[in-house]
Amino acid sequence: MAKETGWAVVGTLPILGYVLVMILNKKDSFALYYAKQGLVLGLATIVLQVLLMVTVILSPLTLLVGPAALVLWVLSVVNAVSGKEKPTPLTGVLVKKLGL
Repeated sequence: MAKETGWAVVGTLPILGYVLVMILNKKDSFALYYAKQGLVLGLATIVLQVLLMVTVILSPLTLLVGPAALVLWVLSVVNAVSGKEKPTPLTGVLVKKLGL
């Protein structure tokens, strides 16, 4: 049975995707699966950038956070379009550890 991938792709959008899925399509477990990963990706990106900026010596590493988040987001979109519940590297693990 083919899954509806449109809402799953929307769910991959960091933070915003989670909000949209929760408001408009929270009964779709496939979309929710990717929305949770999008939420974690967005929050982890923000937290990591703030922590790196606070530690002045590591602040140049903040330049790597954006491109890394972009790569993870693209992987998440590819996984969502495939119609399979495949965890995105790092964010998928965090979602499981957080029990979301």
